[in-house]
Amino acid sequence: MKVTLCPSAAAGSPICPLALCRQEMQQETSRYKAGYDFTTGLSCFRCPACGHIGMAAAGRVQLVFRLAHEYVLTNDPYQSAITVVLPAGSIALCQTYGLDAEDLAKQAAEWALLSGNSSDTLTLAPERQEFLDFTDYLGSLALPTLSDPP
Repeated sequence: MKVTLCPSAAAGSPICPLALCRQEMQQETSRYKAGYDFTTGLSCFRCPACGHIGMAAAGRVQLVFRLAHEYVLTNDPYQSAITVVLPAGSIALCQTYGLDAEDLAKQAAEWALLSGNSSDTLTLAPERQEFLDFTDYLGSLALPTLSDPP
């Protein structure tokens, strides 16, 4: 079955990345004026249900360059970088989400920010817990396509 990401989740307020929560997050304004940190270029979000605090790029994360299975992405205004390592097996296992490798890397970087990781390397190998957590998160954003039977 092929699925697509829910447009409201991708465009609106982010969804909490914690597996047992998955509630819509709200902009955290107590730490930064208007919920935006000018030093990092990231907006801060808090989950009202579980209290998790994460970040999101003011715009979308952008691919800077790619080396084989490594994708280096930055947020607007390019204050930090996240490297996402996507082995071929991970890309193949995520094909049901309708994302090409670059879009998958962008989603992974956005998930890393929401999880509290603003600059590091994220390796999404199928045997790693991060991959399971990430694909579970993608599944929470996904809707079946209209062509699929109920």
